[in-house]
Amino acid sequence: MPTMVVQEWVESEAGWGTSFDGYSIHETSADRDEYVKEYWDSMPDGPAPSVYSRPFGESRLMHIWAEAADEVYKTKNGWRTYDRNVVGE
Repeated sequence: MPTMVVQEWVESEAGWGTSFDGYSIHETSADRDEYVKEYWDSMPDGPAPSVYSRPFGESRLMHIWAEAADEVYKTKNGWRTYDRNVVGE
């Protein structure tokens, strides 16, 4: 199993709170930082939307299934997934 940088995400929804919203998986911490920057840069100016995703907690190194790592290798900065089964301890 390859080891990659994993960032958990949560969805924030006005009036409902937060819930798990997948992972972004990255080859390096620098890729993770660029991925998150590009995400925030794509958000509209002004007040926060009533529903949006955001990184949750600190990223960490985790073992990734080879099939998931292959998806990461195809991207510029990382791959987003909602499948909890692609990461291991």
